[in-house]
Amino acid sequence: MVAHLEEGLEAGAFGFSTGLEYPSERECSEEEIVELCRVVARAGGLYATHTRNKEIYAVEAIEEGIRTAQAADVRLQVSHIIPRRGGPPDALEMAIRVVEDAKTQGMDIAFDAHTRLHGITNLSAVLPPWAFEGGAEALESRLRDPEIRSAMKQHESIISSFGLGGWNRVFLFQSLESPHLQGRSFKELAPPDGDEYDAIFDLLLREHTDPHRSLCLCFSYEEDQLLQAFEHPLCTIGSDATALAVDGPLANSVFLGAYTWASWFFRRFVTERGDFTVEQAVQKLSGMPADRLGLSDRGTIAAGKKADIVAFDPNGFHDKGTLHAPNQLATGMSHVVVNGVVTVEHGELTGQRGGQVIRRS
Repeated sequence: MVAHLEEGLEAGAFGFSTGLEYPSERECSEEEIVELCRVVARAGGLYATHTRNKEIYAVEAIEEGIRTAQAADVRLQVSHIIPRRGGPPDALEMAIRVVEDAKTQGMDIAFDAHTRLHGITNLSAVLPPWAFEGGAEALESRLRDPEIRSAMKQHESIISSFGLGGWNRVFLFQSLESPHLQGRSFKELAPPDGDEYDAIFDLLLREHTDPHRSLCLCFSYEEDQLLQAFEHPLCTIGSDATALAVDGPLANSVFLGAYTWASWFFRRFVTERGDFTVEQAVQKLSGMPADRLGLSDRGTIAAGKKADIVAFDPNGFHDKGTLHAPNQLATGMSHVVVNGVVTVEHGELTGQRGGQVIRRS
């Protein structure tokens, strides 16, 4: 892992990230993370972590991130800091406090929050890694076995974490084999002789040849929690979404928030609620994240910097995407210049592409 990380950093990566709540990384020890973070520290990079727990032990998980970063003397970014339902009622206040304390002690630390009230992930994340051993036929056999099902129900995962906040808040978002069930909660889908896990296992059984394509959605956050995080001076605003495009190989890919994350924030917290001025919002969405990553020639408009410029109507910059039709371009964006190349003019794509791979210098 150290060798791969060194290779990536030498190629220009800005740092290293972990997703400790996901199956492939849950068993990763604190000691392993420290060793990897030392590699990042030597390169002057940033360590970003989706922490190990986002509900009951959300604060303790952030404390783990702080310990590992301190041990390696590396810069730390706590990804989407807001805890999900299921933990202490003051979990967000406590999470922000431990970050503030680390900052006061001299640590280079910050956090971010995404602009959605919900989280989305692969339904297959409910299964322990051993469930996939042996391929599709072995997975099918395990999902049909009542005793193995019972064992898999005990596995702690991001999906079981969703359930702690109430299965009535967790919905099937995408299923190619069961499209008629999309949009229904797992509380509704639970069979009379079983529970919500049985509903999930039944769905995965029908999708066993490609179990990772089904998605579930959880309504995890309240708008006031987002605002509490956004207003903090250490908080940058992120999409936590896949970057997509209206044409080319990504045209048929769908992901919540990809087309709406910035416009939703602007519409809701600038235009409608007035929590931020236009200038404050632009800084949160551009200059601040550029500074955090170390993009010295981007993020603000100044002589000598790359010409990444947008001209937009702040009162009309609104999202159009919905949960069921998320891939819709926002309104109010008149002109976009990328690296000095006019990419959008009068709201229309020009076909000119000025983007490039950005590498850490």
